[in-house]
Parts: sequence; C-alpha cells; structure tokens
Amino acid sequence: MAHPTPIKPTTTDVPGNLAKQEAALFDNVARACNLDDEVSLQISAEAMSSLQRARKAREAIDKDGMTSSTVRRSSGRIRYW
Repeated sequence: MAHPTPIKPTTTDVPGNLAKQEAALFDNVARACNLDDEVSLQISAEAMSSLQRARKAREAIDKDGMTSSTVRRSSGRIRYW
C-alpha cells in the first residue's frame, strides 16, 4: 500500500514593511500556495505592498474626499498637493 507524502508546512518570513492585514494575507497565500521559491515570494510581497498602498489611498479618499488644491506660482507653474 502506498503511503502519502506529508506536506511540510511552509515557513516564510513575512516582509516587515507590511501592515497587519497585508502580512496576514501574505502568510495565508504563501501557505495555501506552498510558495517556497524566492521569485514567488518576491512577487507575492510586491502584490501585498501594492494592495497596502491601494488600501491606504482608499482610506485617505474616504476620509478627505476626492479633493485637490492648486496654487498658481509667479513662474506660471501650477502646484498640486
């Protein structure tokens, strides 16, 4: 009778720049997909960083609304912030 090969749990270090939400998702994805090579982990880390930036941008928009301020300088250039 054949014996199944046990799946070893993935032990990956969550990138330190990720917030709690994105760090948990990174860990879940790495474990569920059994990511263990450097390229896959780097792609996943970049995806989580992008997701984090998008979440923070959404939170800022929800808080402040879709606003922009403009100031015309003496040089004629317009400055946005």
